[in-house]
Amino acid sequence: MINHENLPNHICPGNRIEVGDFVFEKEDVLRFARAWDPQPFHTDEDAAKNSLLGGLCASGWHTVSVWMKLQRASIARHNEQLKSEGKAFPEFGPSPGMKHIKWLKPVYVGDRISYVNEIVDCRASGSKPGWYIMQSKVKATNQHGKDAMTFESAVFLRLISSQ
Repeated sequence: MINHENLPNHICPGNRIEVGDFVFEKEDVLRFARAWDPQPFHTDEDAAKNSLLGGLCASGWHTVSVWMKLQRASIARHNEQLKSEGKAFPEFGPSPGMKHIKWLKPVYVGDRISYVNEIVDCRASGSKPGWYIMQSKVKATNQHGKDAMTFESAVFLRLISSQ
């Protein structure tokens, strides 16, 4: 286990990080779905209206991809702040995986999704000296306060001195 007193505040267990918001516009939904998840309820408005989902909605993989993009931007902002304060900052490596992904509500065209990470644990890696594994719960919530997606994520990280 990491000595949490030495961790930058935003990666300590128990902390919630507001990663960011994203509005799923029609053209983005169609572009992503046509390239990566060409199911009719993602690619065809008429077919989507007559589907179980009742309207054109984003692929679940699109909602995960947006989280990754916003996550990376959030990390960059936090790290720049820590560097400017002369503090150690985390270098994030690859992820050993995600689990328990659930798409709880469809993300319809025009929905604004807010992403939040809650840090659950941070422990020393048993196989990569100097690296740690941080685990978090991710939640994506729509503009009505309803959870649209949840999953658990892990990532390797190490602390870099800004000195």
